[in-house]
This record gives sequence, C-alpha cells and structure tokens, in this order.
Amino acid sequence: MDRNIGSQSDKINPYLLTVDDLDRLPDPTWQIAGILPQGSVALLYGEPGAGKSFVALDMALCIATARPWQGRTVAQGDVLYIAAEGGSALKHRVVAWRDRRGAKPSRAVFRAKPCDISNEGERSLLISEAHKAGWQPRAVVVDTLARCFGTGDENSTQAMNAFVAGLDHLREAFPDATILVVHHSGKDRSKRDRGNSALRGAADVVMRLEHKACVRVLSCEKAKDSEPFAAIALRLEQVRLPSGDTSCVVVAAGPHDADADDTRQPMRNKTDVLVFNALVCDGDVWRGSEGLTHGEWWKATGLPKSTFRHVPGRLIAAKRVAKAGERYVPMQ
Repeated sequence: MDRNIGSQSDKINPYLLTVDDLDRLPDPTWQIAGILPQGSVALLYGEPGAGKSFVALDMALCIATARPWQGRTVAQGDVLYIAAEGGSALKHRVVAWRDRRGAKPSRAVFRAKPCDISNEGERSLLISEAHKAGWQPRAVVVDTLARCFGTGDENSTQAMNAFVAGLDHLREAFPDATILVVHHSGKDRSKRDRGNSALRGAADVVMRLEHKACVRVLSCEKAKDSEPFAAIALRLEQVRLPSGDTSCVVVAAGPHDADADDTRQPMRNKTDVLVFNALVCDGDVWRGSEGLTHGEWWKATGLPKSTFRHVPGRLIAAKRVAKAGERYVPMQ
C-alpha cells in the first residue's frame, strides 16, 4: 500500500504532514537574530525595577522601525504593545526612544490598558480591533502578565494553561507573530518566574533580566530550537525630554559600566524591605513608575505611623528611593 500521502499534490495537509510536506515547509526565521524566533512565544522576567518594560519596549520599537537591536538584525513589521500599566510613563518612554534613536515608530500601536488574555471575549475584541485598523502584527508584547491574567490564580495549572491557550489564539490570529510576555520573578529568586510553570514549559524562549550593580544583564534560560544566546549587558541611559521630564532608553553597557560601583546600599531590616516593597508593588502587581505620596505610601504598608515615619529617609539615604515633588519613586 502506498502511504506517500500528499505526493500527488503540492498542497500541505495542516493536520498530517509527511516527510515531503516537512521538506516543503519554510525554514525557521528570526524576528531578532539569535534572540527571538518568528512565530515564537517568549518570556522575559525579572524583579520589579529591573527594567523589563524598557527592554521589551526597545525590542518592540526596533521591530517597528527595522533598527538593529543590540547589533542584531531585525525583521520589520507591525507591533502591538499591550501596555497594561498605561499612564504618562508610556508616553515618556516612547518619546525618549524616538528622540534618542532618531526614528518614529509609526508601525507600533499601543493598548494602554489591560486585556485579559484568558478571556475569549476580550481577546477576540482586541484581535478584531487590530484587524479593523489594518494592523497585522509581527510582534505582540504583553506587559505584564499580572495585569493581563484576569481574575485567575497564577499558581493554578488550569489558569496558566488558559493564559497559554490565549497566547496561542493570538498567534493564530496574527500568523507568524512573535509573542513576548513580560513577567515578574518570584519572591524567592531560586523559584525563577512567578507562578505556575506551564508558561515556562510552553515558551520557546525564556529570558531573565537582572539588575547587577550599574548594569542590567539579559540572559537566556531556555531556547527551544537554538543555542541560548550569550548574556547581554545593558544599561538605562537617562534622557531629558522637551517637556522637562526625564525617562530612559536601553543602551549597551560598556566595560566602565560593569566596573562601576553600585551606589545603592542594602536594606538592613525587614521593615525597610516591607516599606520598599509597598512602594514598588500593590500585592503582586507592579505599580509602575508614578510612585506614591507620603500618605499613600504609609497606608499601603499597613504599619503604625510611628514605625513607618523614619523609613522613607533611610531608603532615600540608601539610594533605593527618590523624591519627585510630593511623590516617592523607586530608583532604577
């Protein structure tokens, strides 16, 4: 019996592939050479304040403008960036990138509010609106998982599998698009990315961003179909905007950056850590870069006023926190 199914036609059966069908499939290609394969699901995680959103945005805008990313070639295409934290910080970051790079990312579009990726209705509306506007993204950034996870429990296998299924739906709706998910690390660094491991298992690429002294180190913990890339040293360069505000852009770190002393001081007691974490996160959700007033910060800690009173000063002296007007913000 001749089992050479498909040999009489060039049409490839999408469900059952023969060896000949596999030969006719296109070879894998890169969205960012050596970093992000096209059509992949990638995970970028790290501690709050590590600079994950800056790195994800830099990758996305390089894709939108065909600018090389850290010396690596990029396949240009439309970009859909789900900036779930929204706010003026997003505007400042894009303006800083445009001014620093000298390029307008016209092929990038932003959703400046959360989208529950696990929810079919919300997900389908996002897809429909993108198609109506004529966008066919080559890259979709979900920033962050926590804000786009809905009411599910990140530690639940069922809930995380539903999230992964939602990512797969986005890949089907936007063929060959690379999906980049920005996520937080667990409270225990040895536990890697926070929550259930189903996302890590499903991801083609897993990247970790760490803040070491004056540099950010991007390392590859998983590369499904290629060699993991060598660690990349980055830093955040401050840019003053025409409005007088400041933001940062990602640039390559030099030897002098790696050798520079970290001026931040360690937090020496549990109260300081608790108070700092209250400024950075609302429960498990990253607050963004807007900061809190003194009163908002105190209420967020749940501590007696007498216990809280002297902590902000200690954190400022340790260069963990800065004061911007009436608000306190975590230092990058």
